[in-house]
Amino acid sequence: PARRLVATASAPSSSSSNDAGVLVLFAPTLRATQRVAALLAADARRGDVLCLHGEVGAGKSALSRAYVRAVAGDPHVDVPSPTFLLQQVYDDHCDDDDAGPPPVHHFDLYRLKGPGDCDRLGLEESFATASSLIEWAERLGERCPGERLDVYIDAAAVGDGADASEGAGVVVEMDDGEDGEEDGDDDDEEEEDEDD
Repeated sequence: PARRLVATASAPSSSSSNDAGVLVLFAPTLRATQRVAALLAADARRGDVLCLHGEVGAGKSALSRAYVRAVAGDPHVDVPSPTFLLQQVYDDHCDDDDAGPPPVHHFDLYRLKGPGDCDRLGLEESFATASSLIEWAERLGERCPGERLDVYIDAAAVGDGADASEGAGVVVEMDDGEDGEEDGDDDDEEEEDEDD
């Protein structure tokens, strides 16, 4: 099935912007998805929060692996799913002076029942000191930070129009507007597709 990825930048309610910009990228292969993740990671900073939404198997795990590897600058970093541990911390690539890329705190909140289950995770510290990548972010409820990038992944055809071809595809839309919808998680396996 094809994939559609929509990213919406959420700003605090005190700021209002009518200058909504949309960036659309198609990523029909794993390599192309890795390029999308590299684009998202290119300007990664401490305090960034990326919330990933989508059904099981949508591609969040593949995007997460590629994002962590891009921030770390190492395509061979082992990035296991944090489904059972809830959180994986990646900071081996960080300098002591905080001048380089940020640590990445990767959360998978699939097993949590609600916001109260998040107490033990130290989310506020992660949100302040790392680039936080959160699968199943809707489990945070009101604890989800106001400044974040919501990334929605669902099935779509390449081109997503009447003449769209069936096959793998990812569309990224970055919009400085209102929050989007919520969806689920995935534990999809990493594919070895090397096509562009």
